[in-house]
Amino acid sequence: MFDECKKPIMAICLCLSALFATLACALASSVGGGNGLAPVRSLTLTIDKSQREELFDRLQKFADEHAFETQLTDFNTNGENFQFWMSREDIFITAGDVPPDPTLVYISFDWKHPGDPVDEEVVDDLLNDLKDIINEIPNVTITEEK
Repeated sequence: MFDECKKPIMAICLCLSALFATLACALASSVGGGNGLAPVRSLTLTIDKSQREELFDRLQKFADEHAFETQLTDFNTNGENFQFWMSREDIFITAGDVPPDPTLVYISFDWKHPGDPVDEEVVDDLLNDLKDIINEIPNVTITEEK
């Protein structure tokens, strides 16, 4: 009896996984920075998966220091995947892991209102401050992309 149910259950699980991935992408692109434009600035971190909680603490510290509202989700993956959003009146920052490599984290800086961009110096100051805060975590590599 179990063998008869195995294929339909696997098919349902695959369909739900595909739906979950589609919804996650739609949510990520519709919140704040999903304006269809390339990010203003971006970083790629290489960090051990065991240091994620420390990364979340650093991101929250940065957000608190710069008046960002935050939201963190793991999309019900028991910590396998995550997205950390920071938003304020002018800039939206998204940090998320890059499946299938749990050691990569991509951070993008986006205009909250692309038609009314913020001075580049403000973005540079935020980016440098975020890099300084993240660099407090041992063995993290930060690659900046413009």
